[in-house]
Amino acid sequence: MLAGILVRDLDVSSALDHGSWLKISLQYRPGATSRWLPFDAAKHGAKSGGEKVVLLSQPLFAAAVVAYNAAADHAPRCVWLDEAMTGVDEEIKASFMGLTVSFDLDVMLTAHDEWCKYPTVPAVAVYDVTRHKGLPGVDAVAYWWCGDEWTAVEIAARDDDTTDVLQIGPFTTWGVVGDRNAPGRPSGIGARSMLAAALDAGWAVGHDVGVEYVSRVPGPPLDGLIDDLYYLEGAPPYSRLMLPAAPAPLLIVNLGAPFLIRAGTDVDAVEYADGCAVTTPTRAWEFSYPTPTRSVGVHFRPWGLAPFLPMPAAELCDRPATVEQIWGQPAIAELRHRLTLADAPHEMLMLLEEELVRRLRVIDGLDLVRQMSSAVAATGGTVPISDIGVAARASSTYLAKRFKAVVGVTPKRLARSYRFSSTVLALDVAAPIDWGDVAAGAGYFDQAHFVREFREFTGLTPTRYAEVRRRFLRDHPDHVLDGWPLPAD
Repeated sequence: MLAGILVRDLDVSSALDHGSWLKISLQYRPGATSRWLPFDAAKHGAKSGGEKVVLLSQPLFAAAVVAYNAAADHAPRCVWLDEAMTGVDEEIKASFMGLTVSFDLDVMLTAHDEWCKYPTVPAVAVYDVTRHKGLPGVDAVAYWWCGDEWTAVEIAARDDDTTDVLQIGPFTTWGVVGDRNAPGRPSGIGARSMLAAALDAGWAVGHDVGVEYVSRVPGPPLDGLIDDLYYLEGAPPYSRLMLPAAPAPLLIVNLGAPFLIRAGTDVDAVEYADGCAVTTPTRAWEFSYPTPTRSVGVHFRPWGLAPFLPMPAAELCDRPATVEQIWGQPAIAELRHRLTLADAPHEMLMLLEEELVRRLRVIDGLDLVRQMSSAVAATGGTVPISDIGVAARASSTYLAKRFKAVVGVTPKRLARSYRFSSTVLALDVAAPIDWGDVAAGAGYFDQAHFVREFREFTGLTPTRYAEVRRRFLRDHPDHVLDGWPLPAD
């Protein structure tokens, strides 16, 4: 019932069709003495990204003002913008935001790395939002801009029984950090590192200590190369972890004690003090954390690490390099120093992102490798490589050469990695597993072939893998690192 009328008697879809509320026609003229011309889809499509934003936003703002001027004086004058001002230069951004001030609009916008600190903006509240891998929700770092001063704002911790809160200055995490069932874990921590607070509270340095994991998705031009940047601090769930081979290159900048890696067919582990770079591996590798550990890192897409390497990616396949080997000792020493001086994890990740943007270089064949790798990923590694090669109009020899230079392995090897990873990540180890059905569903011709590949990628038999995964889930339920690493102890 709506105002005495049955809803069924109304054409609700028509009533809510906002496109029928107003009709706006746009015209433009190239110069003050030129005549007005219709601004249609063809004209819009010919403009740059920044020009499109400005040319469409100005008349929409004007239309909003006309509508709001007809409302009561106390009515809000809201304009909500998503991915605002992408591709617009700084001068136009300042004018753009100044227009919203002149129109007395209440603006809320989302955008990557947009802080709105312009002379035309008298005041703005900014929330820098960061996602945590494995945790529900996001972190919000609050700031105020009052025309000439940039101020971090303390966000009060929520006082309820249903949500755990970790507070580090204005940086607040809602969710589970480390082990949900760790005895004596405080729900609110002050403006210090998590490890320092854990020691002050008398926590044991071991399995009962949480791990702080902060993740940030980079913006252009890195978003096409990188899944996320991350910060890791605390005590790992196990001193030694086995990482199954996956199509996921990795860069770690170490900020704590050295860690150990045993990769490929190596018998002995190798110490890495400043960090490491790992291209797409072909077999499982073992990672030994110090306790406690502290680092920042990058999870790359298969093709994403190559633009930051001085050598072909294949040279690092199953042979991790130190960061000094790829960037030089002075550069990594200076970067580590700046990272340690940062006040909070989100500032570290912004510094790391800036460093990566500065080091980004052009790689021959990168676009081709990215397109083919994306096609492989979209099918979970089941697409025939020959079909993709034909579509790309490139010879198999050229493709193999470019893939080894950019990804570190051939297209077929990358497809095997995707197929295996998709299969393993889909397993429910808490339930009985029919390995024959798993092998058949993944496209393996026989179970023996599947078992051989399973041992190569994980270092374990399928049955042993399920036992070890169950151990992780039993020992550390809902841990932020659960999902891929395996206990190697």
